Amino acid sequence: MVLGLYIMMHVSNSNSNVQVFELSSYYKYFKRLGYPMDTLKHMDVEKLIALMSKDKKNQDDASIGFILMTEIGVCHYQQIAKEHLTQLLEELKETL
Repeated sequence: MVLGLYIMMHVSNSNSNVQVFELSSYYKYFKRLGYPMDTLKHMDVEKLIALMSKDKKNQDDASIGFILMTEIGVCHYQQIAKEHLTQLLEELKETL
C-alpha cells in the first residue's frame, strides 16, 4: 500500500506544475517506519504495470487510471498512457 502511495506521489509531482510532495522526506519517513522502500529500486516495471492494469479504475487497455493530487487535499482522476507510466516508473527507480 505504501509503495503504491509513493508511486502516486511521484506521478503527481511529475504531472503538476509544482512539487506537491517532498519525495525524499517521505521516502526516509516510510523507510524509518519499516516499509521496504528499496523494493522500488528493483521493481519490474512491466510486471507492475500488468498488475495495475487489473484495477477497476482502468477504462481501456492503453492506459492506467490514477487518483493524483495537485496539492494536499485536492485530488483528481487521470488516465495515464502505459508508455508514459513506464517512463515515470523508470525515472522513479533512477531517483532512489
